[in-house]
Amino acid sequence: MTIIINAIDSQFAASTGANVNSSPELSKFDYPPTSTNSLIIESQPGDDSPFIFSPGDTYTLTFSGQGGDTIENATVVRSDYINTGGDEGHAVVFEGYDSNGELVQVVWTPEFDLESWYFNNFVGGQPPEFYNTDIDPATTYQAVCFEASMPIDTPSGRIPAAHIRPGDWVLTHDHGPQEVRWVAARDVRGWGRHAPVVFEPGAIGNSGPLCVSQHHRVLVQGDEVMQKHGVSQALLPAVCFVDGTHVRLRPQDSITYVHLLFARHELISCQDVVCESLYLGRVACEVMDTASVTQKGAPESGASETLMGVLGMSGGQTPARRFLSVREGHALLAQISGHTRQKPKLFLSPGRKHSRPYHLDLLKGPGWSGGGLPAFESVMHSDALHV
Repeated sequence: MTIIINAIDSQFAASTGANVNSSPELSKFDYPPTSTNSLIIESQPGDDSPFIFSPGDTYTLTFSGQGGDTIENATVVRSDYINTGGDEGHAVVFEGYDSNGELVQVVWTPEFDLESWYFNNFVGGQPPEFYNTDIDPATTYQAVCFEASMPIDTPSGRIPAAHIRPGDWVLTHDHGPQEVRWVAARDVRGWGRHAPVVFEPGAIGNSGPLCVSQHHRVLVQGDEVMQKHGVSQALLPAVCFVDGTHVRLRPQDSITYVHLLFARHELISCQDVVCESLYLGRVACEVMDTASVTQKGAPESGASETLMGVLGMSGGQTPARRFLSVREGHALLAQISGHTRQKPKLFLSPGRKHSRPYHLDLLKGPGWSGGGLPAFESVMHSDALHV
């Protein structure tokens, strides 16, 4: 289902240009916040939960006025409940790049009067700034996986991920040949958060097309990694590399993702690029244990068991390398490429990690009489129009 939300003008503001990262850990709103209007939030086709704004989800944003533009694939970086002096509502913070390649932040506050808050806190000639929080870089909202046809390096040569079975051996970057402990395939509609990232041959040194899920991490190394993060190598989500030219999100009606699990979190090679195996952290376990997956090589078709049970573990794995968040990845790649990109920050007050994301309630439109402010001007979706 695709939804189109027309936001209330007093419930959003933007930060563009020098206002982004205006001081350490803070950004400024474009002044005045009333200089922007007509925010439209459109979900990605095929998003199976467009009313839930989870970190990592992407939407297309359009707004008018100062800095007005269309921002494709704007990523939700914060989504939670806010309460300032008894005024309650929600904060959804998007970040993305405008048509000039500049970082833009859009703060949407359904059920909360952002403009009044702004002017009430404009004290001593000093406008209020805002915070933005990043998700825990070790947390992803999808399990990492390869598209089924991707060739994986093994002692017997390159084998498509879909052909690998538990008990097969795969070459790893750190520990040589290692036995695959668990393999699963997942068929999904490749839209929204499930749209794959496709690297053209040569985009990052890959010998052929590389197609992985958005949060599948890729190994990077170099002086810039050491300078910014104090380690020689780090793992970046694939979505960080999207540039609209050589690396793109490629929505498709159907895609099969394959998950490869080892006793340890491993680094393996695909198309001459070092990528991670499935990382058995808390979120990956929740995703895989509740998702519709087909276990490969199971004694009975469709048989399933918890991932922890497969390894006989009571806790998660240790990351093979330091994980960088999407934001950290963007900043690092910008430094490596020589292009300056501003670093996003926090909203109003530091956000709470792992809080429940905002869920749009279609009843809370204009005329809402249940208490508090409405959440939107109008919402249009494939089934009905709510005004």
